[in-house]
Amino acid sequence: MKKIIAICIGLICCLTSCMNGGNGGGDATPHNYEGRYTTYEIDGFGGAIVDTRHSGTTKVKVEIPDIHAGKLDFTFLGVKFVAMMPELVIKVPSLPYTVEQGEDGITYKIDVADAVPMIGEVERDDYTMRNIKASIGATTTFDFELQKKDKVYRVVFSTK
Repeated sequence: MKKIIAICIGLICCLTSCMNGGNGGGDATPHNYEGRYTTYEIDGFGGAIVDTRHSGTTKVKVEIPDIHAGKLDFTFLGVKFVAMMPELVIKVPSLPYTVEQGEDGITYKIDVADAVPMIGEVERDDYTMRNIKASIGATTTFDFELQKKDKVYRVVFSTK
């Protein structure tokens, strides 16, 4: 009986040490973590493109703090939505995801109505993102809309 208990404890310790962070979470940053993004001015949420405002490159980081919660954190490591804006690190925390297994491996899918991003350690509801759609895997796309003052912008990011 003591042997069985020792084996079970060893197995539990082994499984726990294999999990990053002790909760099954960890870094899920895609291999191609650098990509291009474009910011478009649009006519209202979900509207037609009025003008292209800015294009650039940025890196992204994807973390799953707790795999059991089914949420991930997506961070842009230096992005700006319009040309005169400084580059910012913007984290979009706690996005619910689903997982799909495909030919290229696992893909995390996100389809969220809205989320409040963080700049630094501060939530910024003045940058509330809407209509968030993402696919994170062998290639990554992340699209969302936001309103700043009287303008509505669509940001499209892709590692393709």
